[in-house]
Amino acid sequence: MEKSSYVSRVNQLDAYLLDKEILKIIHDQLNTAYKELSPGLLSRFQPEIDALLKSLIWLNSIYFNKSTFGQQILAITYKNDNLTRNRLIVHYILTILAPYTKEVSHLRFTNKLQLQKVIEWIEFTVKLLSILNFFRFLKNGQYPTVLDYFLRWNHVSESGARMRNIGYAYMNRELIWTGFLELLNVTLPFINYNSLRRKVGQMITSKSKSDQEASKIEPVITVSTLCAICSQRPIIPHHIQCVHVFCYYCIKGSVMADPEFSCPVCDFSYKGEIKHVIVNVE
Repeated sequence: MEKSSYVSRVNQLDAYLLDKEILKIIHDQLNTAYKELSPGLLSRFQPEIDALLKSLIWLNSIYFNKSTFGQQILAITYKNDNLTRNRLIVHYILTILAPYTKEVSHLRFTNKLQLQKVIEWIEFTVKLLSILNFFRFLKNGQYPTVLDYFLRWNHVSESGARMRNIGYAYMNRELIWTGFLELLNVTLPFINYNSLRRKVGQMITSKSKSDQEASKIEPVITVSTLCAICSQRPIIPHHIQCVHVFCYYCIKGSVMADPEFSCPVCDFSYKGEIKHVIVNVE
């Protein structure tokens, strides 16, 4: 292998993975657009849509630019001497028409058992060859895919041989965030959020009624009554001797977490007793 045509194994594999990610991103954007349409409207045409999308990508990358989009990002291209017209046609058939045929057979010819068995054997053979080719690629650094090996499409660097630049900024940022998250996982369980919320609320608000005034008023449930904690219709309504109503599980969980719990609306302090609200059905 000439020095000017050397491409590292990592760059070749990264280009292959980038191509898959680019296709996935475009698929996700199309799926987002599909949500505005009626369900199932385009599902029966999904193989044709995928084939059309892959054809557009293939034409604007390999056919016109002699390299995939992932290779262009990493300044890699195929060797022009091997990109003959016949090989381009074979590449298009194996990368686009063959997957399209497989999808159509799975969707529209499920009752053809013999055809399905043939397709399964072909898939198994291709996967086995891919594994063997990958070990060969790790040894000599050429032709990362079976199709590249079959067509003899070798990767070359557009900027000549150069060392792969490794940046540690992303790694350092990930290490910092990972350490920060681990610190939060250790410290957060020791924080009493209910007590903290009560103390902060007492600092920024003032009591609307005194404990003595609030304790003399019996709570009343109406059609519009909501739980003072979860703001939903109270389930098994209870109170703490103030005018506000709570779900039983909301108030029970709150006083268990914070024995000095106070009503979040009127700031009435919990006196150690939770009472059931008597509903007047008259």
